[in-house]
Amino acid sequence: PLKVVRSSMDLLVQIDSEQEVKDCRPDFAALAQLPIRGLILTAASQQEDLDFISRFFAPGVGIPEDPVTGSAHCLLGPFWQQQMGKDSFSAFQASKRGGHIDLTVAGNRVLLRGQAVRVWKGELELPGV
Repeated sequence: PLKVVRSSMDLLVQIDSEQEVKDCRPDFAALAQLPIRGLILTAASQQEDLDFISRFFAPGVGIPEDPVTGSAHCLLGPFWQQQMGKDSFSAFQASKRGGHIDLTVAGNRVLLRGQAVRVWKGELELPGV
């Protein structure tokens, strides 16, 4: 790893190349034993239209690999802001499904933009409402 950062929930690990991120085959059983929600693996991108790529693994909470993770990018934004000295980024989460995320660090917030995929729909009924 080039850098390792621990947040309150996750471990962020920066490695040397985007190809290493794409090729990573984690030991999910070992990851599930760590006292964290998930592991964010990231690297700077060599592609002109991307700043960085990532993957997110959380087998300890029942998600071996999440396709596209907004909460991970809320940590990745400030991390890459410190590395690259800018506030807006184009990112790609390189899961099997994958997804592009545009993000902007704005003070203590990270604004995320991208295509959403609905995976669940339902209604919530509250008694007396």
